[in-house]
Parts: sequence; structure tokens; C-alpha cells
Amino acid sequence: RTTAIETGIQSSALAVVLATRHFPDPILTALPGALSSPSQSILGSLMAMYWYMQDAEQKKREKEALPEANATTSRNTRWLQKTRGGER
Repeated sequence: RTTAIETGIQSSALAVVLATRHFPDPILTALPGALSSPSQSILGSLMAMYWYMQDAEQKKREKEALPEANATTSRNTRWLQKTRGGER
């Protein structure tokens, strides 16, 4: 995720540098690259926040499911102890 965002920002900076050096009207030719850098920063931040929230939700669901798994394991352990006469 981070590599994709960082590569896009570097490409925008390279576009600005190349446009200012190799084209006759550097202001107009550098404008797309200059505008894409801030837009990518904003979109990258929004995507990072979205991914963070998704990971937090997944961890929350896993944490909520954990007590059920522990309860099932405890019931199974008690059943095994009863069937084996208290032996482990």
C-alpha cells in the first residue's frame, strides 16, 4: 500500500521537473504534475485511513469471536474430562 502511494507522488514530482526543463511554457506544462501531487497526498491519506479502519474492524470482529471459541473449548474439555473419568 505504501509503495504505491509513494511511487505515485515521486512520479508527479518527476513530471514537474521534466516539464519545467524541456518544454517552452514551463508553467502550463508543469501544472498537471503540480496538481496531481497534492491530490495524491489527499487521496493517499484517505485510503490509509480507510485501510486502518478496515483493519480495526477486522480485529474487533476477531476479538468478539474469541470468547465463543474459548467457551466451546472449555465445554469440550469438560466433556472429555467427564468421559475419561477426570483424567486429562
